[in-house]
Amino acid sequence: MSSPSSDGQELHELKHEAVPGYMKVFVIGFALMAIYLAVILASSPGKVEYHKKGHEDGKGSAEEQH
Repeated sequence: MSSPSSDGQELHELKHEAVPGYMKVFVIGFALMAIYLAVILASSPGKVEYHKKGHEDGKGSAEEQH
């Protein structure tokens, strides 16, 4: 149930008319961001391959030392 405020007055809703052009700018900006992200992901080197002989300190795994 909608109740009036404590002093007996109705609550007023604040709203405004939409400004033309904002949705178009938002869609263009979002599309540019998506294209930029796609370019970054497409130009990435791909799967990372780890060294098979061990870590950078030159020591191999426990299995390779035996």
